[in-house]
Amino acid sequence: MKCLTEIGSLNVGNVYDEQFRYLFVGSLEKLSTFLPLDFSLAKAYENGTDEENRFIQDLGLFLSGFMREHSRVRLEEKANLRPNVV
Repeated sequence: MKCLTEIGSLNVGNVYDEQFRYLFVGSLEKLSTFLPLDFSLAKAYENGTDEENRFIQDLGLFLSGFMREHSRVRLEEKANLRPNVV
């Protein structure tokens, strides 16, 4: 997650929008394979181990950094995600 956070937070203009879209969609698709749709981050953090809590923190940094720098990227195009993932 730390590497994805660094890459997803890069501000390089719109030259790589397609690649950033694939990065984001691919990351969410992978997460959706092991996190149920009714997964509660708050409960997981409250009851999680230190390692699980670090993962949740890193996930939050990835999502917020990506959205801050790439909110203009159209994520829904060609996304084969479960309905509630995007």
